[in-house]
Amino acid sequence: MGIARTGYQDVEMVIDLGIATGGSTTTIVDTLKVWTVNMWNDATYEVTIGGKEYLGIVTSNTADTITIPAIAVAVTAGCEYELKRPVYLIYMRAETGAGAAPLGVNVAAASAVILAANANRKVAALINDSDSPMWLAIGQAAVINRGIRLNARGGTLLISRSGDIYSQEAIYGIHAAAGNKVCTIQELN
Repeated sequence: MGIARTGYQDVEMVIDLGIATGGSTTTIVDTLKVWTVNMWNDATYEVTIGGKEYLGIVTSNTADTITIPAIAVAVTAGCEYELKRPVYLIYMRAETGAGAAPLGVNVAAASAVILAANANRKVAALINDSDSPMWLAIGQAAVINRGIRLNARGGTLLISRSGDIYSQEAIYGIHAAAGNKVCTIQELN
């Protein structure tokens, strides 16, 4: 007999790869690309230089240049690279209940409630729909670099009665960038 899950998620990867047309110890340049600015922030990069692989986290990008933390050897024309970002596919089909209206909530640089306490909550999915990481806390003020981190562009928290995390308390959010950042939310009661 199987166990029915209220909510679960699958992970797929968004991948881009290519051959560098240039670079440095802090950049990978590919003039054949036309990326959206900062679309690869917080993505994983892997670059091969002289048969040795270097990997880490992308810090920013322009239309044709990926910026990375400094590595020991410069990226040059002909170096192969790969960019990866997880994408979470969320399923909430096993739970019955009325779905609250989907929300797009502004998260600020000061901690604030982004999802009110709800004694009837069965499932809630919170997804970072912004270009900056954000941090969440359950039942208390959120603090930068503490608690639950939602990575930029799709970082996800799934709260479910049959999952690993469940609470009916208020959820607080905060981020460290300028302006407001959006967290999308769907809740079942």
